[in-house]
Amino acid sequence: MSNTGFAGYTPRGELPGPIRAGFSQEQQALLAGDGWSSTLRETLNAEVCLVTVCQALGAQAAGHCLRYIGDNRGSIAALDRQTGCAAVFTVVKRLLLYCHARGVDLEFEWRPRTDAQVAYADSLSRFTDWSAVFFTKATYQFVCKVMGKHPNLDLFAGSGAKEHHTAQYFTVSHCPGTSGVDAFAQDWRLTPQGLPAFVWAFPPVWQIAACLRRFAQDRVSGLLVVPVGMKFWRPLLDRLPVKQRLSLPPHPGQYWLGSQAPAAWRGQPPLLFEVYKVEFI
Repeated sequence: MSNTGFAGYTPRGELPGPIRAGFSQEQQALLAGDGWSSTLRETLNAEVCLVTVCQALGAQAAGHCLRYIGDNRGSIAALDRQTGCAAVFTVVKRLLLYCHARGVDLEFEWRPRTDAQVAYADSLSRFTDWSAVFFTKATYQFVCKVMGKHPNLDLFAGSGAKEHHTAQYFTVSHCPGTSGVDAFAQDWRLTPQGLPAFVWAFPPVWQIAACLRRFAQDRVSGLLVVPVGMKFWRPLLDRLPVKQRLSLPPHPGQYWLGSQAPAAWRGQPPLLFEVYKVEFI
């Protein structure tokens, strides 16, 4: 079981890519304090994977049985027998009620960690996410207040439970709650609900240029967050209708690093960011 995030996959290809969800700040703290058992983590992993599959398949999942395979005997037994300590049983009950309401049956199977499918699923959670930098809720609300706009679509959200700022958001991998996988494969002008979009764009550094080109090509309006000091994309930004610019001073509570952010980033001098309001009329 990974110490950075949840993960899994569908061996028969029901989902075209892996399922990934980073640990929340609270979960990272529990793990660091040795207050998070492997059984609970595995049970939560089952919930993340099964809920993600149900959401991705929608009505197609009804009437079918989903099988979850894991390597933690305690977790598989709790899920199969609907038992467990208070914390584990809370997750078990929540998962079973969720799937029952959607007409989905569940099966659970234990396999050793050496099993090829189990080993592959485990490897999926052990990756480094170079985009795992997220503004705190307070910073986000401050930016929106100063800019006078509140986005309704987060283009580059993280896979963790609190790594997004809007109800509709896109992620790199399949995870619970995502509105779409791979921002560049989605429509940035409308939300998934069909409303005009005003986006929150906090792209990874290597995708800033592509993001700016997409803004110009599709006439996208929104708030764009970029790091200070990297100007290779400046000519692309100069072509956009920037209505307002905000330089954020360094502050210890300005942002946080996701569980799968590079270890080298921790303990380094604070990152500096600028926010641009881009509006096409």
